[in-house]
Amino acid sequence: MKKRILAFLLIGTILLAFTGCGKEPEVVSYQDDMSEHVNLKWYIRCQEPSGFAEVMEEANKYLNDKLNVTLDLVCIQPGDYDQKMQMAFAAQEEFDLVWTANWANKYEPNVTKGAYLELDDLLEQVPQMRDFYADYIWDAARISNKIYAVPMNQVLYNQGSIYFIKPIVDKYNLDVKSVDSLEDVSQIYQLVHDREPNTIVTTDSGGYFLRPEQTTDVSNGIHIVNGRADDEREINERYWRTMRDWNLRGFFPADVATLTDKTSLLKAQKVFSGYARYLPGVEGKHKINYGYDIIAVPTDEPFLSRSGVQTTMTAVSRTSKHPVRALKLIELLHTDPYILNLLCYGLEGRDYTKDPDTPNRMVRESGSYYISEFMIGNQFLAYLVPSYEDDVWEETDRMNKTATFDPNIGFSFDTIPVESEIAQLQAVETEFSKILSFGLDDPDNVIPAYDKKLELAGKQKVMDEIQKQYDTWKAAEN
Repeated sequence: MKKRILAFLLIGTILLAFTGCGKEPEVVSYQDDMSEHVNLKWYIRCQEPSGFAEVMEEANKYLNDKLNVTLDLVCIQPGDYDQKMQMAFAAQEEFDLVWTANWANKYEPNVTKGAYLELDDLLEQVPQMRDFYADYIWDAARISNKIYAVPMNQVLYNQGSIYFIKPIVDKYNLDVKSVDSLEDVSQIYQLVHDREPNTIVTTDSGGYFLRPEQTTDVSNGIHIVNGRADDEREINERYWRTMRDWNLRGFFPADVATLTDKTSLLKAQKVFSGYARYLPGVEGKHKINYGYDIIAVPTDEPFLSRSGVQTTMTAVSRTSKHPVRALKLIELLHTDPYILNLLCYGLEGRDYTKDPDTPNRMVRESGSYYISEFMIGNQFLAYLVPSYEDDVWEETDRMNKTATFDPNIGFSFDTIPVESEIAQLQAVETEFSKILSFGLDDPDNVIPAYDKKLELAGKQKVMDEIQKQYDTWKAAEN
């Protein structure tokens, strides 16, 4: 980390606010005078819960006292989130914080287009936040060796799972615990499809079975495998053909590619199976969210990598007028259990009651006020719910520390030399990803067109650049 600086920070010239933007370079000066009351706007990916306005009123009383801040926390429905955020970026809308990840409102492409503010120097003004994470966690958040988002403290390792609705599993005595391949899943899915015609088999592609080996995810589907840049085409093609088979068998709903409200389907128990990260308490978490039991089965081994760290983060918008105060808010949500639990679980006495014998445990009704704590700050500050074991956070922390560690976690790919090619590759991926992942067309028809567009977009150039940078980094490490 750089040398600690004073409470005044001069952010240098901003060459481009967004890719393709023709604005003149701008010099912006930031300072944080805590005597000045400021309004912060924060976009997150969630369905606004009932009673949200009352919770925010209470939260803002607290935040006014703590940080002299009024927070406008904006929930955007998951199915609309990516599109609405891209519109906000393109319009250079003024806001302060935004939830981002490597799987939704994608972190790296947004950094490339200049949507987020570089945080390395700004973090020096919030030392408690800066020191909260070990250096290797911050390294995992770097893009082109710069930090553009703060990780959320939660399950940092990656482990996939497939889950099944327990009532249907029990009804047909399905052996779901032994599932370890897409072929096994296909057999179970076919039985349920035949016997439960009014139930959607799944709304998710089988992506967690995509990679049987743990590899370093770099950019646009390119991984480091045994020291080489690799697109893992053989594995991908097998996966795409299986997804086509699932589509033809009717496992996906007809509108799977345009489906925006999966939450309502899940709450109504209309979907038999799906995919989620495997973590301590995942089954209890599902019951909290949707009101019924599931059985979750791991699909791989725990693996701590860049992608795990980048699975949930909060970035400061390039357009923020109060970036230091915004980071102080994120800092508070890493250290203050009251405000974290208020925003995530609502009002005590209305939305939940505390267990008198266990201060960090609460009782709440299924389906009551809820915003996922993993999107807000430090999940380990969250109250325990009845379905969670007493040691769920301790076990999660243990898994974070004992998971297989990606030896390439510190490799930060500098996208600048190929930023044009990456933008083009991203456009190609957007065009073809749902077609292939949900089997909307025969892969034999789609793959040649897909490959041609990848070639024209400069895929080989990107792979060569990744290999070049990786070799340089690896030589320096040794």
